[in-house]
Amino acid sequence: MVVADKCPDYGLKVVPLSRETQRGLREFFPSFGSVANPVDLTSKLMMEAELFQRAIRMVMEDPRVDVGGFFYNLEFPEPEATRCIIEAYRQVDKPLVVFSWPTGQDFALEAKRELINAGVPVIEHIPSGLWAIAALADWKKKAEAYLPFPVYSPGKEKEAAMAVIERAGGEGSLTESLSKRILKAYGIPVTRECLAETPDQAAGAAEVIGYPVALKIESPDILHKTEAGGVILNLADEKALREAFERILENAREYKPDARIHGLLVQEMLKPGLEVIIGVKRDPVFGPTILFGLGGVLVEVLQDVAVRAAPLREQDAWEMLEEIQGRALLGEVRGRPPRDREALVSILLKVSRLAVELEDRLEELDINPVIVYEEGAGAVAADALLVLR
Repeated sequence: MVVADKCPDYGLKVVPLSRETQRGLREFFPSFGSVANPVDLTSKLMMEAELFQRAIRMVMEDPRVDVGGFFYNLEFPEPEATRCIIEAYRQVDKPLVVFSWPTGQDFALEAKRELINAGVPVIEHIPSGLWAIAALADWKKKAEAYLPFPVYSPGKEKEAAMAVIERAGGEGSLTESLSKRILKAYGIPVTRECLAETPDQAAGAAEVIGYPVALKIESPDILHKTEAGGVILNLADEKALREAFERILENAREYKPDARIHGLLVQEMLKPGLEVIIGVKRDPVFGPTILFGLGGVLVEVLQDVAVRAAPLREQDAWEMLEEIQGRALLGEVRGRPPRDREALVSILLKVSRLAVELEDRLEELDINPVIVYEEGAGAVAADALLVLR
């Protein structure tokens, strides 16, 4: 009753069971048990665990029931009840949740561990469990109204990305330039840049790219380049570039003397725009998940992000833009034109494909910042870090 009473608070309806289901339950329920919803098998459960399994299966087979939840006190476990719950869980094709009280009793913890190891969701905080069920129902309702999830056919994009990964040794963190090569393979816009091992090479690259340029350390052992003094921006001419080249190398050697340095990245200076972050993290349950939020230092300060499991549909990407608290910055603000949302959606969908196709090799991806310009002007990845499994 405790669970059933709280269901309306979360928009969940405790539906009346069909006459057929109630008639079937009465055949083996004690006369003082309840076959209405919620069902109460009474203390007979403690003596005949098989009845518990039979009741669960019969209720879950009722066409009116979409999700099942029942309360089971793990502090008074019937030796066979845990096995019966697991068997019933495996026999039904609808979501089924076990609610219980928090406990520290050894035998109760063992029963809980056995259920969880078998894949049965055990939730000890009833409001959290009901909230999760309501969220699942909301997601299912939206999913049914949306387009189907995309199915990718790996092609030249994955081949190019895997070639970069293998060339890098197949493990650890990739440098910025290698991370961006993988982004570029999937059609994600990145900065124009060139790796230089000497000041002369850097000067030649800057002439081709055009001043002003940025200069960044390229090292798999220095991932936080700014903290190491490994980034200098807005270099306006060759003299400033050459001075910055030596300064960055000195800073890097002081920051981490044994760091492997592949050179310095000469990079175009992007014009100012709105900074956002797009990323991938591997969740132990859901696999690759896609993250979107305000970029730069704002993501660390505000933690204002939207997250979805991959693969993304186009509707998912648009919803992510609307979910963050700072979504107003994507629109027209103080006479400034709205940002290019379509470009962001395009990048989110491409990152989704990348995450799915490289799932076996990808642990994490941070594209921060992505610079977003006014409508029609696109968005560009200014920095990226890809971590391999």
